[in-house]
Amino acid sequence: MWAHCLRVGQWPGYPLEIVQFDLPEFYQARWLERETYEAAIKQETGRDVLETAYLWQAPENHGENPWA
Repeated sequence: MWAHCLRVGQWPGYPLEIVQFDLPEFYQARWLERETYEAAIKQETGRDVLETAYLWQAPENHGENPWA
């Protein structure tokens, strides 16, 4: 199916135009809460949560505590 769609340039089930939608209020509030929480951690520790997670999950750092 994938190869056929690539060949003919038709993607059934996908709209031709760009579709934008808004998140429900609950998810927007949840996103802002997470952003605030991560900013507080960065201010307290000087470390970015996402960057620390990347380092922690890297194969060469397996088993090490990134917060130490």
